[in-house]
Amino acid sequence: MGLIDSMQAWFGDRQPRGSAPPCPPEADILKYKESHLPAKARARLEQHFAACQDCRELLVLLVRFPEDEIAGLPPLADAEIQQQTARIIQLIEANERRKAARAAGNQPSPAPQPAWVFRYRAQLAASAVMVCALVIGGLYLLMRSDPAIQSARQSLALAMKEERRSATRISGGFDYSPYVSTKGSDDSPELRLKLAVNQLKAAESDNASVEMRQMLARAHLAFDRPEHARQAQAILESLIGRGAQTAEVFNDLGVAQFQLRSYDAAIDNFSHALEIKPAYTEALFNRALAKESAMRYLEAKPDWEQFINSTTDAKWKAEAEQRLSAR
Repeated sequence: MGLIDSMQAWFGDRQPRGSAPPCPPEADILKYKESHLPAKARARLEQHFAACQDCRELLVLLVRFPEDEIAGLPPLADAEIQQQTARIIQLIEANERRKAARAAGNQPSPAPQPAWVFRYRAQLAASAVMVCALVIGGLYLLMRSDPAIQSARQSLALAMKEERRSATRISGGFDYSPYVSTKGSDDSPELRLKLAVNQLKAAESDNASVEMRQMLARAHLAFDRPEHARQAQAILESLIGRGAQTAEVFNDLGVAQFQLRSYDAAIDNFSHALEIKPAYTEALFNRALAKESAMRYLEAKPDWEQFINSTTDAKWKAEAEQRLSAR
């Protein structure tokens, strides 16, 4: 049950929903507020907002608690969440007792207010908004700094610090490291990559967040092995099916296909990533490399030249210049 549904269950719905479509997950509303949704997903949410006052109210609440304030909140402890939830339940129970007492004494009940968040006394409404903000803050922090995602990213960064196994560039803004084509099986990078995969066990579920699923795909891609590339490809294709059609997802899907030697398919996905984000240098580097690997040298040359002229990273630029001069 989502935050909106839970609050409505506590306070009573404003009106019967009938056959109205269910409200979207709060995470999607957060992403809408931050303009992180694809165009089609944004259009669907805007159509829902037009008909759903509850989601409009939640969107207003998100605006009232801006990103810089929420990001500055410390992580919520379980005890804090339980304490605030217990206070709300106590207030609800007290309100129900008062309603029962009024009914027994044939006392008229006060008329409900128009909005479900504010239909009870001020203390209850204020507490509800406070808990709502805490939950939203916790959800925001979870999306931005999930411990498993952060730990896995650190393991990946350490594994690729001295060398990278994939000639292509995995999304995520990792620092430059030289490409090394020979790979051992028991060396330190291999162990760190296995650690990253283990840290993302929860992401193996199709219901895990997009961020966790994509980080798991990156961990598999960092191995640059066919069996891991196939797992990454399955994850990324699933994310695209869920509507996560970002430049980063298409770039990583192209990396998986490159590692499986499906160069033409990889080129198509790198091009798709560049259509979404024209200044995405990772995808441009990868497309030049894929064209070169497919022996489409005349097509690779302008991509290498464009990358060299656009990148601000001297090390990536030097590698691109070396590849270009070798042809």
